[in-house]
Amino acid sequence: MKKLIPVGDTAEGKGERFDLKDEITWHQPDETVQTNFTTRRGRQVQLNISAWHQMLMRGTREYPMHQHPFTLLQVQVTDEFGQQLWHPMWLIVLGQRRNELTIMDCYLSYRQRFD
Repeated sequence: MKKLIPVGDTAEGKGERFDLKDEITWHQPDETVQTNFTTRRGRQVQLNISAWHQMLMRGTREYPMHQHPFTLLQVQVTDEFGQQLWHPMWLIVLGQRRNELTIMDCYLSYRQRFD
């Protein structure tokens, strides 16, 4: 698993380590959204999306990911009792115009794959 870093947090231009599997390494999200929705089977669930903007991955000569900042999203779904229904889903949003999208737009675009 590649380690993620926020852009420009230190003098070297590299941020702190951000490991998806290690919650201790996560800094506060830049943005969060919570909403309720009903599944196709009529179940009420809560959607929680956390977003970290301006993230980077280490790159290589062949794949210079360190030159392409992205937005990282963590999507969690809980039931009416606050119990997590599935493992958190991680999404990244790439592109020069990614900041024009809300994090809910990004999630709904991903969901369209299944409609």
